[in-house]
Amino acid sequence: MKEVVLTLTTVDTVTDVYMIYLYKVNGLHSNANTMIAMIATNQCIQLFMLLVLYKKKGWKTKLKEVLITILFLRPFVDAWRVNQKRNDAETTVDSRVESGYNKMCELATESIPGCVLQCYVLLLNPSLGSGSGAKISIIISAFMTGLTSAMLAYDVDTNKKQRQKNKKFYGYIKDGRHQRGRTFFLMTNLSRSLGYAILAVVDLNLALRFFVGEVGVFLLYKLLRRDFYFWLRLEGILSVVLACFVRKFVKIVTDFTVSGSAKRHQIRIRIRH
Repeated sequence: MKEVVLTLTTVDTVTDVYMIYLYKVNGLHSNANTMIAMIATNQCIQLFMLLVLYKKKGWKTKLKEVLITILFLRPFVDAWRVNQKRNDAETTVDSRVESGYNKMCELATESIPGCVLQCYVLLLNPSLGSGSGAKISIIISAFMTGLTSAMLAYDVDTNKKQRQKNKKFYGYIKDGRHQRGRTFFLMTNLSRSLGYAILAVVDLNLALRFFVGEVGVFLLYKLLRRDFYFWLRLEGILSVVLACFVRKFVKIVTDFTVSGSAKRHQIRIRIRH
């Protein structure tokens, strides 16, 4: 399954570049620039997190990691390190957690908003749908988002230490092949992306206000519960910035990938436990 996710990640990047080209040749320069900005945002945040996670390393190691990121090799390198169980005492987190951060960042800043944008542009410009390229790109983005999110959940839920630590929460991904397949399928959710796109077509400002309000209420809830800061504690402003990134990313990825059926399925399993 991880090989499928890596393949879709590469194909998704290629289709995003194709969509930028398609928007440019059809005079949709602002939409093309928005997609470029999403890709650049993903790269910049990953570079910031890289400097935080590798702050104890020398400049040569940091330069190597920067090159891996800007050359779009991060998914492959992360997958190899997780498979090799590569851990380093000088890094802030282990390879599995680092890979999860990078996947979550890509989903929240590029894949999910890119899928919403493509749906939005296609609804406003139906002529783009005359060819199969735009539709295929949306489908690939949706499946890549769902499968990547499912892999994040899979890696954490099937971890022995996590299941021993909290048996009532972890364990919703069962051992059966068909049961795991259903879990993956339910996490591939295009309805919310399409819903946001439709709302944006009707009133773009309303869609933006709804998104900001939704995320804002979630962050306020975390602050009131004194649960805002992430478990990876840093000093000073870095702790605030990292907490903002992680909380927003978790909110976006959860909302746009886990369907209502999957949520109810997980709740039922936790109740049984």
